Amino acid sequence: MLKTLFFMVLLFSNLFSNSMNPDNVIYVFTSSTCKSCEERIKNIVAVCSESVIVKHDIREKKNLMLFKKIVNIIGEPFLPLPLFGIFEDGELKIIAAGDISKESWRIILKTNVEGIPVYVSDGSKRGILKRIIKSEDDITKLEMLFLGIQVQEENTLRLFPLILLTVTAAFIDAINPCALSILLFLLTLIIYTMDGRKVLKIGLSFTIAIYIVYFLIGIGLLPILTRIIILRYVLVIFAFSIGSLNLIDSFKGKRYSRILKIFAKKINLLLESVSSVWTAFIIGAIVVFSFFHAAPHHIF
Repeated sequence: MLKTLFFMVLLFSNLFSNSMNPDNVIYVFTSSTCKSCEERIKNIVAVCSESVIVKHDIREKKNLMLFKKIVNIIGEPFLPLPLFGIFEDGELKIIAAGDISKESWRIILKTNVEGIPVYVSDGSKRGILKRIIKSEDDITKLEMLFLGIQVQEENTLRLFPLILLTVTAAFIDAINPCALSILLFLLTLIIYTMDGRKVLKIGLSFTIAIYIVYFLIGIGLLPILTRIIILRYVLVIFAFSIGSLNLIDSFKGKRYSRILKIFAKKINLLLESVSSVWTAFIIGAIVVFSFFHAAPHHIF
């Protein structure tokens, strides 16, 4: 009895292994709420009947994160569901997305491409070749993501060039002629009333404030602020008003200025009131937000 049972299990496993090749797997990112996705999956199942289908439901947070990372690596702004990763002999061969017919699947599977081709449905059940991924690093990451393995992104390495560029730009902007002219004016006001060390501290504080504000702008502070709808409209109205006033001045034959006289007078008053490191820092920040690249004559 035991021998017979063992023989039946062995026979069944052999039959199963012959009909389902574990090296040929199709990983599918889909949604359990997408009714049409099941019909789209059936098309490739009919063509690749010997392949194993493994589904990743993007309603689960982990799978959604995997899906987003795959989309980012591929570089396509929109990939319709389902998203297929076709593996042959344990290696990723094809990536496809959307509603693709059986006939189009047969053409895709027969096409030989150097690299990993990415096909996307064009809305008429045809898979259109969008791009070919040839980077070995990207291919390895995609294979791991389709397998359900989280890829540790090299944020530090990718972020370093951005930080270096931002720091350099902030440093250059912090010593631009416009800011230097304000700094010289500030130091001229205080150099005869304070000792050398305090003058140096106030000058450094003013410069550091300008540097920090430009740095924050460089890493995206202003884009974040402009996402606030009310603030966005306020900035647009403010910029339009200044631009209109400058146009009126230009028609009157007056010298063009990127900052209104009322703000210039306020800045001059603030500069004259500097008495400590902190007030110099605050005024430096205000000056940057008041004008970004104003020439010296725009203020004085």
